[in-house]
Amino acid sequence: MEIFILLIILVITTVIFVWTIYMIIGDAAGAPFVTVDDNVLVKILEQMKLKKGSDFWDLGSGNGKAVFLAVRKYGTFGYGTEINPLLVLYCRIKAGLSGSKKVKFEMNNLFKTDISRADYIYFYLFKGTVEKVSQKLEKECRPGTMVASRGFEIFRWKNRLTRILETNGWKTYFYKV
Repeated sequence: MEIFILLIILVITTVIFVWTIYMIIGDAAGAPFVTVDDNVLVKILEQMKLKKGSDFWDLGSGNGKAVFLAVRKYGTFGYGTEINPLLVLYCRIKAGLSGSKKVKFEMNNLFKTDISRADYIYFYLFKGTVEKVSQKLEKECRPGTMVASRGFEIFRWKNRLTRILETNGWKTYFYKV
C-alpha cells in the first residue's frame, strides 16, 4: 500500500513539475496558457464567419477549446499547435473520445508550424509575439486568410484590419491577409 501511495505522489509531482516547466517555456516562447470564456469564443468565431469544410488553426491552442468549438459549431477542420505536451495530450484524448476525425493537435512551436493551408487563424499571444507571428503569416498564408488576434493588435497590419470586437474589456482584432 505504501508503494502505491508513493507512486501516486510521484506521478502527481511529476505532472506538476512538467506543467510548471511548460508554463515557463510557454511564457518565454510567446504566451502562457490562459483560457478564454466560451461565450467570448463563440463571438470571436461568429465574427470570423467560418465556413463548413474550411481549415481553422489555433496557434497556442492550450486546452483546444477554440478548435473543438470551430469543428462542432461550424463544421471546419480544426488544427491546434501547442508547446505544452500535457495540453496536447489532453486535447488528443478529448478528440479521441469525441470520435471526431476533423481535429488534430500537434506539439510544436507555433513558429515551426506550417500554416499555409489555413483559411482561418486564431491566437491569444503576447504583444511582442503577435508582431513576430505577423511576419510568419505574411510569408505563409494565402491571400484571403482571416486572422483573429485576441488581446493585441498587429500594428504593422492596420491596412488589413477588418473589424474589432470588444468583450469583457479585451479586444479581438480581425485581419484579412
